[in-house]
Order: sequence, then C-alpha cells, then structure tokens
Amino acid sequence: MDIEQATLSNTLKRMERDNLILITPNPKDRRRHLITLTSTGIELKPSVQEAIDDIRKTVNTGLTINDRRYLKRIMRQMTEHLENDQIEPLFVLLDEVTD
Repeated sequence: MDIEQATLSNTLKRMERDNLILITPNPKDRRRHLITLTSTGIELKPSVQEAIDDIRKTVNTGLTINDRRYLKRIMRQMTEHLENDQIEPLFVLLDEVTD
C-alpha cells in the first residue's frame, strides 16, 4: 500500500478508538504490533464487503474486462509519472513554492 506512515497510523488509531481493531505488541518482536479485528469489526465486515461490492459494480457497469485492465494500466502509469515528478528536485522545489 502506498500510504504515508502518519496517515496509516492515524487511521489505525481511529479504528482502535472505535473498537474495530485491537493493536497489541508482537510477543516475538516488540518493534512490531499485531492488529486483529474485534468482535465489532468482525460483525461489520459483511456490510463493508457489501458496500465495496456495490461500488465496484457501479464503477464497472458497461466496462469490459479489457476496459478495466486498460484503465488499471493507465492509472498505474499516471501514478508512476506523478511519483517520478516528485523525485525531480526542481519539480519538488516548484511544488513547495506554489503551495
């Protein structure tokens, strides 16, 4: 997953606060944590999956498998271009100046 560490950390903290997950230290490696669904999280899993399936169905309406593969490839290329753009020092500087 290409997610900033801070974003993921905040998301996990909110999920723990809302009693969806339990975060415990890994007994074999204290630098790591184990993340498990709580009973509340397990109960919500079918509803979440249903929502994901509904969104996927809506988004894919009228698209062939080849359309979806092509779109996925194009989106991956666009993401790579954006990531490479951030690597270029001049572009990073310009991005910072325009913010």
